[in-house]
Amino acid sequence: MPYAPPIAQTLDYVSSALSLVMLFTRLVLENWRKRKFNLNFYLASASIAAVVGRLVATYYYLQFGAVSGAPGGGSGQETDHATYRAGQILVLVARVLFSLILWLQICLILSFYARLVHGVTVMTWALRAISCVVVVSFIAVVLVTFLECRPFRLYWKRHPEPDPCRRAYAQLLMQTSCNIFLDIVVFIIAFPLTRLPKHKWSTRLRIYVLVGLGLICIGISITRAVQTFQEPDQNVRSIWASVQIVVAIFVCNAPSVYGSLKLLRRARTSENNRSFDPADSNDTNRHPPLVGLHSILGETETDSTPTSTS
Repeated sequence: MPYAPPIAQTLDYVSSALSLVMLFTRLVLENWRKRKFNLNFYLASASIAAVVGRLVATYYYLQFGAVSGAPGGGSGQETDHATYRAGQILVLVARVLFSLILWLQICLILSFYARLVHGVTVMTWALRAISCVVVVSFIAVVLVTFLECRPFRLYWKRHPEPDPCRRAYAQLLMQTSCNIFLDIVVFIIAFPLTRLPKHKWSTRLRIYVLVGLGLICIGISITRAVQTFQEPDQNVRSIWASVQIVVAIFVCNAPSVYGSLKLLRRARTSENNRSFDPADSNDTNRHPPLVGLHSILGETETDSTPTSTS
C-alpha cells in the first residue's frame, strides 16, 4: 500500500539516527584503541557522510513532491517546474548515496575479513579480486541510475505525463541483484575462515552469527524489490531503503564494535588487577596491554598464529 511522506520521513529519521549512532560508536571505540587513520576509519567516515547526505536529499525531495509513482500520478503536479525538477534530481542523488552506503558496508566487511586472513596468501588474493568486483558493480549501478532515462530531462518531465523510465525498474534490478550477489559472495568467504586453525570456536561462532545476520540483509533486499514493483512509489522505496540501511550498517559494524568493547573490558580488568599488584604500584610509565589489537573480534595474539599458504 502507498505510504504518506510523513511516514517515510519519520522512518528515515529513525534509521539514520540508529545508523549514525552505530558508526560514531565504531569511530569512538577505534579512537580509544589509538589506531591510526586507516582504511576502516575512512570507510566509516564516508558512510557517515553518505547517511547524512541521503537524509538531507530525502527530506527535500519528499518536501518538493518528487514522488516517482505511476505515470500521471504523484503530488508533483501541484509544484512549480523548478522545484519539481530539483526534487527529481535529489531523488537520483539519494539513490546513488543509498548504493554508496551499502557498498561501503561491504568494503568494511572485506576489511574485517582481511584481518582474519592476514598471512593466508590465497584468501588475500581472493579478497582483492572481490574488491575489484565491488568497485565495478558500484560503477555499473551509478551509470544505470543516471542513464535509465534518455534524454536526461525525462526524469522531470510531467506533461502530458511522466515517462515510465522514472520508475527506475532497471536501476532497482541492477542494484538489488549486484547487492545480493556481493552479499552472497562475501558471506560464502566466511565459511573457509571458520576452518582456519588460528581462530577459536568462539570466533567461529561469531562469524556464523555474522552470516546469519547477512542473510537477513539479503531478505530485506528481495522484499524491497518486490514491494517496489508492487507499489511503484518513491515513498515505498524510501521506507524500505531506510530499513535496509540500518540493518546493513548494524551487521557490518557490529563485529568491530563488539571487539572494541571486549578489549575495553579486558583493559579495565587488567588495570584493576594491577592496582593490587605491589610490584607495579610504583611503575607510572606502564599501561595495561591491549592484547589482540589486530583483531576486531577481540582475540588475543596468543589465540592465533598466522599461517601462510601459497
